[in-house]
Amino acid sequence: MKFVFTLLSMTFLFSVTAFSQSTTDKPISGESEQAQIERERTPDLAKFNALLEAADRVVVINDSEGKETKLFESAMASDLRDLRNALKVKLADEWHDSICTSPSVLLYKGNQKLVSVGNVLGHEVKTSLWSGNVLLEDPEKWLAWFDARGMSQVRAERDREAAAARKNAADEKRWYTAMPRGVEAEFEKQQQMFGLPSMGNIDGFKPILEREYPDKNKRILALLHWYGSGSGPWNAKRALDPHPPRRA
Repeated sequence: MKFVFTLLSMTFLFSVTAFSQSTTDKPISGESEQAQIERERTPDLAKFNALLEAADRVVVINDSEGKETKLFESAMASDLRDLRNALKVKLADEWHDSICTSPSVLLYKGNQKLVSVGNVLGHEVKTSLWSGNVLLEDPEKWLAWFDARGMSQVRAERDREAAAARKNAADEKRWYTAMPRGVEAEFEKQQQMFGLPSMGNIDGFKPILEREYPDKNKRILALLHWYGSGSGPWNAKRALDPHPPRRA
């Protein structure tokens, strides 16, 4: 059984959002470190919009593996107008900070860089003015701005991520549907405590499985069917039991 649960831990997909409390700004005199962090997390949208209005040139770059590539540059009023229209942003319900953004939109007035705006999967942006992301009010306008200027890869990346999210949701639904009777609460507990069940924390499953599946062979089949419903090479189509046990 311990072997089976070790295998289970290799099949469950999860994502981690990166949180950061680092800062590069000098603290205000008398301000606590926590107060400084909270200040940096609070977007100054008025300042952001003012800088957008002041910009007279836009440059789009892609920084991949330390190599910076210019994708687009323009000082045309129409490009800047459309960009301002696409960059209507709002606060997210929860603060989070993406580590990587691509591409980055740099706004200048003359030779002075005013602000940089990093794309986050086509629906959020991260600016150089504060820590954390903000949501785009209309992601379609943002993507269309890149499309119209020959940077269709921004939309393509968004579409790939959206497809992956749909697949992960389907995988998770299949996983929970195939879960042996009675173990969901214990499984959720293990996730909250350890991330995933492992050889060191499976004791809570044993009495549940013995109660729900008194016959040892049926317990084994229930576990193998669950494992076979994961997203790895041994997927649901190859599960041993063609008739999964119904959940209570």
